[in-house]
Amino acid sequence: MVKQMANNTIDCNQYSPIWAWHSCTKYEQVPTLVDARCLLSDRDLEEGIQTIEFECPASLALLSDYGMWNVMLSDIFYPREEDKIDSEMVAKLFATGKKHFRRYDSIQATLPYLKLEWVKEIRELNLKPNDFSYNEKERV
Repeated sequence: MVKQMANNTIDCNQYSPIWAWHSCTKYEQVPTLVDARCLLSDRDLEEGIQTIEFECPASLALLSDYGMWNVMLSDIFYPREEDKIDSEMVAKLFATGKKHFRRYDSIQATLPYLKLEWVKEIRELNLKPNDFSYNEKERV
């Protein structure tokens, strides 16, 4: 991902990028507690999670298809003869415009850094371990 960011003139200065959500199940929709719960274990939630809502310059965010990213990671970590990462997969990974977006897709964003001036709000994630009684429509 860092190489692709560099190809798009986004320099991480040899640091790992910051990962964020751009769209969850609907174009430009923030994640819900359902999205967060799918990604976090009870152990993750034990100490509490803070979320950061921010807006950064579009020129610093590389968008990619979260589902395709996971397919490619699976192909790397659990390679099978018939699974090869090819140029078509890479093209789909970065085809993130609204016209490519399908219902239930998710788009992730990677950026080289986060500036305090971009932060709109920091808040506690409203999820607790072993508790599945949360409001499924509540946004993160």
